[in-house]
Amino acid sequence: MPDVAGGGAEGLRSVDARARLVLDGPNVLPSPRPPPAWRRLAAQMVHFFALMLWVAGVLAFIANLPQLGVAIFVVIVVNGVFAFVQETRAEHAAERLSDLLPRRAMVLRDGATLEIDAAELVVHDLVLLAAGDRVSADLRVTEAHALLMDTSLLTGESVPVPAVPHDGLFAGTFVVEGEGRAVVEATGANTRLAAIAQLTQVGRRPRSPLAHELDRVVRIVGLIAVGVGFAFFGVALVVGSPASDGFLFAIGVTVALVPEGLLPTVTLSLAMGAQRMAGRNALVRRLEAVETLGSTTFICTDKTGTLTRNEMAVVEVWTPAGTAHIASAGYDPTAALDVEDVVVPSLRLVARAAVRCSTGRAVQRESGWVAQGDPMEAAIDTLAAVEQGRATFSNVHRFLTYHLTDNVAELTPFVVWALSGGRFPLALGVLQILCLDIGTDLLPALALGAEPPNTGALDRPPMGRHLIDGALLRRVFGVLGPTEAIMEMTAFIVALMAAGWRPGQSFPTGHALLAASGAAFAAVVIGQTANAFACRSATRWPGALGWTGNRLLLGAAAVELALLAGFLLIAPVASLLDHAPPPAAGFLVAALTAPAVLGADALHKRARAGRRRVRDAQSAQALTQL
Repeated sequence: MPDVAGGGAEGLRSVDARARLVLDGPNVLPSPRPPPAWRRLAAQMVHFFALMLWVAGVLAFIANLPQLGVAIFVVIVVNGVFAFVQETRAEHAAERLSDLLPRRAMVLRDGATLEIDAAELVVHDLVLLAAGDRVSADLRVTEAHALLMDTSLLTGESVPVPAVPHDGLFAGTFVVEGEGRAVVEATGANTRLAAIAQLTQVGRRPRSPLAHELDRVVRIVGLIAVGVGFAFFGVALVVGSPASDGFLFAIGVTVALVPEGLLPTVTLSLAMGAQRMAGRNALVRRLEAVETLGSTTFICTDKTGTLTRNEMAVVEVWTPAGTAHIASAGYDPTAALDVEDVVVPSLRLVARAAVRCSTGRAVQRESGWVAQGDPMEAAIDTLAAVEQGRATFSNVHRFLTYHLTDNVAELTPFVVWALSGGRFPLALGVLQILCLDIGTDLLPALALGAEPPNTGALDRPPMGRHLIDGALLRRVFGVLGPTEAIMEMTAFIVALMAAGWRPGQSFPTGHALLAASGAAFAAVVIGQTANAFACRSATRWPGALGWTGNRLLLGAAAVELALLAGFLLIAPVASLLDHAPPPAAGFLVAALTAPAVLGADALHKRARAGRRRVRDAQSAQALTQL
């Protein structure tokens, strides 16, 4: 076989190879320098949501609430570090997947065969190829003996192709059969594989849908908090409070309405979703991308190799009747072919994920993408990561409902105070609200973030793309929030009455007021415990779902109630929060908050189901008439 441009039959001289290596550099794929770790960590601390919390923390210090400010700053930092660690781990996993070039190569130099590090390959090196070798650079074949190449990495075609002299071979492909020699034509950044890799680095990464939605949530919550703060500043002036006191009070209300626990809840929920996706062989490098996959409605593929492992196995043997036999009884068609005295006119070869023929529908059925026997053959396997993406969006929707319900109950005491012109005492203070947001509420919210996907999640289109929509607002501000708020204020008043207060009298102070505040606090915590179970579904009540369907939620509810006991009964903690254990009557009302929330939620869901049945019946009647 004639040589083409290169070092000749003896290969390059070692001295020339060393000079060329200095000139061209090592044979490695170029990789963009990632941002330094400090910058990636800082990015986790200054996104839109985090900025809102930084402002809230600063305002807390201005309002002479240093404990609140420190707690908010701790939430930001801990959340940022956790998100940074999670995404760094994913980045490292992705880097390992990108290691497509072999570490060693056989070359001919100075007339001798050498095994060298693949990074030391240079242009004009004469490479020796044998079955099983992966090509380390772009080559030109000079000699071939039954040489078959797997080029699926570049072309997607699983069938090996023959290579003859003067054919080009590209980095990343590998030798299936035969042997040969080839001259290096391009290394490192000049290979075709490097050009493909470069395409993945072009352009800016668009923001994920979830990132846009979280920004929208922050804007809505921030505007509400600031608006309410200004309103309470005006009320404070109207009731005669000094402007400085009114300003500090308004800041406290504004900070109290910021859902400090929402940021770590979102981050941890996405981290859990990423880990579940990894269990389904789907790797995500950015936590926000977990939800993005759930937006998928169509998956387009062109061949079996995209869905399977590119491996071929015998699954059926056809022989002329009466003329041949299979030697082994009970022959395993996936094992090596074992045939005696037989002519086999046809072997049926298919890709191994058990696909039995090459037509699209059969491939989809056998690989689990389409259900066998489905008339429309359109039900996607529930083995897919898209399902987890949709579940993640639903879970964010769930714990957002949970957090906003809490905010309604937290705001109510301030509304009552304002409407009374400052004559009705505050049932909850700012530190109690912070304790609710990042103390008792956090674990149930995280458990909601781990809610398993609903049955049939892939049989329906993705949910509406807004985390805050009309249905959520109606449920929070029309059902769950008011129920919890009414029970909270009832517990507060009943506790005051247990201390001897009657309408028309001046409100008690001291321990009686602290105990009443403890009753209101207990009502919110107990109500949120029930609310967590209600938020598992927007259409079905918890009894229909099964109370033990989310075991993490059971544990979180138990911890939440244990924390309630600690916050009320541990004297230094209760003193810090400005409350005390409630009287028996007040605690009884607080305990009734759980059935009240679940009952109101069940009635709301039943009414929605009734309206939905009426709409469906009307639609069916209209179609019949048409």
